[in-house]
Amino acid sequence: MLALYDSVGWSAYTNDPERLVRSVLNSAHIVCSRQAETLVGLARVVSDFGTLVYLQDVLVDPRMQRCGTGAELVARVLEPFADVRQTVVLTDADPGLAAFYTSLGFS
Repeated sequence: MLALYDSVGWSAYTNDPERLVRSVLNSAHIVCSRQAETLVGLARVVSDFGTLVYLQDVLVDPRMQRCGTGAELVARVLEPFADVRQTVVLTDADPGLAAFYTSLGFS
């Protein structure tokens, strides 16, 4: 998991591995994508299970990006929350990220 977070440049997460592991384990739902035994994608959400689900992390190894993996991860991680009233995602101002989330219906 640390290698995946590092591969996308999220060193703020990997600088404190124990906190990262604790945060991921306490997520409401997590889905992963693997190629052989290698973790190449991860999406996780936090939620109150009624009114709000927050898409916290969506990571795809840069070598696997633009292949539909990220969209599939988002769809699968949100499946159990179809009846939740509000789905939220916050992201950096990167135009590529904005385009990705817009393509998935976020505004």
